[in-house]
Amino acid sequence: MLTDDKSYQRSLGVMLIAANIPWDRENRFRDACRDYLRCCDDERFITSRQAIQSLQKISAVKDAYHDEIIVALTGIKLEGRKDSQKGLLLLDIAEVLTALHKQKPDARIEAYLRQNLSHGNDKAKKLIQKVLTE
Repeated sequence: MLTDDKSYQRSLGVMLIAANIPWDRENRFRDACRDYLRCCDDERFITSRQAIQSLQKISAVKDAYHDEIIVALTGIKLEGRKDSQKGLLLLDIAEVLTALHKQKPDARIEAYLRQNLSHGNDKAKKLIQKVLTE
């Protein structure tokens, strides 16, 4: 579903994986991780948001993927998005990165947040400022 041509199917795949991640005893997420993380920078705004927001559930259970999540999220370029989408995407990204940064500080997270602060809405800017001043 994560590689389907239809964004609706990709969104469903993202949500199903995130909902079932606590029961992934055989670590099957390993096989889907790359495709899942590609959905974070999906051409469709809603699919990107759902994938990014769901990373909170995944990162809480699968800490082995924190580095891959950081690389994927810090690789998302907001410049190609509509202005109305940039702030919301940055807020979603900042929330996931903040949670990861609290567990284990990472310079890549701080650099990405500093670089993209100007794209944020008020809520995102406040969250980013909090992370950067701690």
